Amino acid sequence: MTFGQRIRELRQKAGLTQYALAKRADIEQTYLSMIENDQRQAPGEKIILKLASVFASTGNQSKSTILDDELLLLAGKFPSELIKQIGQNPQAMPYLRSFLSHIGNKPPMGKEHMIIKH
Repeated sequence: MTFGQRIRELRQKAGLTQYALAKRADIEQTYLSMIENDQRQAPGEKIILKLASVFASTGNQSKSTILDDELLLLAGKFPSELIKQIGQNPQAMPYLRSFLSHIGNKPPMGKEHMIIKH
């Protein structure tokens, strides 16, 4: 599933039109349409987190770092808070590399493991 496909799925589950989601996330509806149709590169972290916040406010999706992280990863982004933490503790980098190498040999988790459902 692409980032755009997931945004469309979440928007439809929330019962929002593209216009309503775009307005609540403070982005242009045409930009949202292009994202959903994979005609634009995924947005930056700020917009991704705004979208996650809108979905959480609809009551159909739990606001959590799990949804934030899912959307960031689908967009090919790494959460800035983790980058900041690694920057403050460079000794963590070898452990992170080792961990990523280890999980690189594991099958990916399905989205059912990434989302908290009510």
